[in-house]
Amino acid sequence: MEAVVMSPTSMVGSDPDQGNVTRAPLAEVDRSGDPHELLTAAQASRLLGHKTPTALNAAIRTGRFIEPDRTETLASGRGRRLYSRRRLWAFADNRPASWPTRANRVGTVTERLAYLFAVVHAPGARPYTAGHVSRWIRADGVGEPISAVYISKLLNGDREPTTRFLPGLARFFGVPPEFFLVQDPPPINGPWLDVQIRLRGDGLQTMLADASSLAPPATAALQDVITSLLRAEGREVFDPEVWDEEQALPALIASAGQLSPASRSSIAAIIARLADVEARPGGRRSSAPDRSAV
Repeated sequence: MEAVVMSPTSMVGSDPDQGNVTRAPLAEVDRSGDPHELLTAAQASRLLGHKTPTALNAAIRTGRFIEPDRTETLASGRGRRLYSRRRLWAFADNRPASWPTRANRVGTVTERLAYLFAVVHAPGARPYTAGHVSRWIRADGVGEPISAVYISKLLNGDREPTTRFLPGLARFFGVPPEFFLVQDPPPINGPWLDVQIRLRGDGLQTMLADASSLAPPATAALQDVITSLLRAEGREVFDPEVWDEEQALPALIASAGQLSPASRSSIAAIIARLADVEARPGGRRSSAPDRSAV
């Protein structure tokens, strides 16, 4: 029998660096029926793909769900919220990846997982999807394989995580497995962890090692070339102002991982040529890359 991870005690609370979560694959939504039909909370939960209304009720109580179209007063005096299918479908199309789980670094295990999805991404970029994380864990071959559907169910609050999946999830995001379990895990630098993830791309570690030997003028010229290519291909442009001095070069090379294979090959050739020039006696000078090679 699998061991279900028990949430750390006394951990649910506000956290200043929770972050917002954007979309990822979620539970399948029931799109049938009259768009104007009003549904109870239990029916709305089933429409959104949840087996039980527990998660939805928790989201309602904490203000993380849409307002009802109408509230009926029952004979008992209690109110019953009613939601139209139309508005539920609209909510399903725009709900965050972690819904109804709150992203919280010091919360439950699922809240911490939602927190990692929320903050580990490049500034201004979309977070990783459940599918991306699942594929990487499977290809990595170290952690226990986990499906995108199962990750989505964890983020949806439909499943409790089991201990065998935590190492793989932690390994993807670049945190120790203890991040999910200790009372107060240290804050993380999400964009910097994202750089480490992106540097796993083919050839990028070699590219970084070669570029690390370059003099500042050559590095600046290399940044110009990579930035120009990113713009030309409509990719996320590298912003040096976001990074400190030690982080800037790894972040620059990580951004080059977005480029087409041909452009990456050209960048690797430029770096290798510059490194070769600077390795020669008297060769450490303000050499600019040959743009004709790009």
